[in-house]
Amino acid sequence: MVKRLRKMVDNLRNLKNEDFRQLVIWIKHVLKSRLTEPLRQEVDHILERANPQEVEIMIYNLERTLDEIEQQAEFRGMLKGREEGREEEKVLTAKAALAKGLTLELIAEITGLPLEKLLELQNEIRHKT
Repeated sequence: MVKRLRKMVDNLRNLKNEDFRQLVIWIKHVLKSRLTEPLRQEVDHILERANPQEVEIMIYNLERTLDEIEQQAEFRGMLKGREEGREEEKVLTAKAALAKGLTLELIAEITGLPLEKLLELQNEIRHKT
C-alpha cells in the first residue's frame, strides 16, 4: 500500500483538503484493524498531522510504522516456532522414555508435560505396535 501511495505522491499533493481528509480516513480504517493498540495510536498521530503539502512525510511515517508491524509479526512467528520446537522436543523425549518403560510420573517430572498428554502418547505408541 505504501509503495502505491509513493507512486501517487504528486497526485495526492494536488488533492483538495476535503478529498485528502477522505483518503486519510480510508487509510485509517484499512490499517487500524491490522494493528496493535500502540501502533494504532501512532498511525492516528501520523494521519492527524498529515496535509496534502506534506504527503511525502505522511507516507514515510506510515512506511516506518508498517515496517515495525512486519518486524513484530516476524518476531512473534519466531517465538511461536521456538515454543513449538520446545514442545516437540518434550514429546520426543517423552516417547523415548515411554519406550524405555519409565513411569508416567517420572516422565511428567522430567519433561513438564501433563499426565493427560503422556497418556495420549502412550496410547499412540500402543496403537502403532
